[in-house]
Amino acid sequence: MPATAADDARTCILIVDDNQNKLRAVESLLEPLGAQILCASSGRDALRHLLVRDVAVILLDVRMPEMDGFETAALIRSRQRSEGTPILFVTAFDQAEADMARGFALGAVDFVLSPIVPEILRNKVSVLVDLHEASRKVRRQAEQLLHLETLKHRKQLARAETGRRRAEERFSTILDIAGDAILAVDSEHRVVVFNRAAERIFGRTADAVMRRDVDELIVGASRLLADAPEARDATAPIEVHGVRADKSLFAAEASVAPTVDNERPLWTIIVRDVTERRENDERFRELHEALNQRLRIGIDMVAALAETLDATLPRKWTGTERR
Repeated sequence: MPATAADDARTCILIVDDNQNKLRAVESLLEPLGAQILCASSGRDALRHLLVRDVAVILLDVRMPEMDGFETAALIRSRQRSEGTPILFVTAFDQAEADMARGFALGAVDFVLSPIVPEILRNKVSVLVDLHEASRKVRRQAEQLLHLETLKHRKQLARAETGRRRAEERFSTILDIAGDAILAVDSEHRVVVFNRAAERIFGRTADAVMRRDVDELIVGASRLLADAPEARDATAPIEVHGVRADKSLFAAEASVAPTVDNERPLWTIIVRDVTERRENDERFRELHEALNQRLRIGIDMVAALAETLDATLPRKWTGTERR
């Protein structure tokens, strides 16, 4: 009869004996224990049972044809799934002394002498069944605890992941609304952050520059990063030249600051396009120079006019002139 789900949940006892009458007799003696009883008429049948089922105890007859109890026990012990399963050897009283030495060497927990005394058999088996059920209970509790801990850990990870995503979203929002270009580069000077202002200022998309060398964007950037950035005042701008997508250069000011992300060194570079300011400064200088030039010309003209007037106008009579 195939095993049912209810059978699978019950504690199992395996009886191995080539004598069918002895098998049935032992089975009837152990039925009051309430365990599921599996019967095997040979060592090979016993091994087949142990491939698919865990048992609380094995009652193994020593004297069997083809494969005796000791050979069967050796094979049982060689398999990882059954290497720790308790074995009770069943042997005749007059052969007990010789069999015990060999049986205990194979890991037997005890012997049952034939003819079997029912109370002794049930007592020995019930102790092993109780131990097995207690172990199963502890194992189930441990599995439940592990399951609860796993669920708790997963919830914590989920909360942490949610927090990380929200932090990244807030950070991305801050980056995107910034007016200046913000870049981050790793220890190999590869771009890992490129905000929207950087896309506008450099005329490149973030996808196009990710993992690219920062020197492709800022002339001499590697020298700036290698030049002890931790010792530099990160607020002090450095005059640089940026490189747009069409390879044209533009005047810029850059601030460099080191940081650490998950024990990974990074550099943050803030770039401001100063082309318009430089152009305005140049126009102001030109206008200022033109104004100064006009002022100098005006002064010269006034001085020349004064000299002309002084030479052509009559002198005022003061009464001291010679008549």
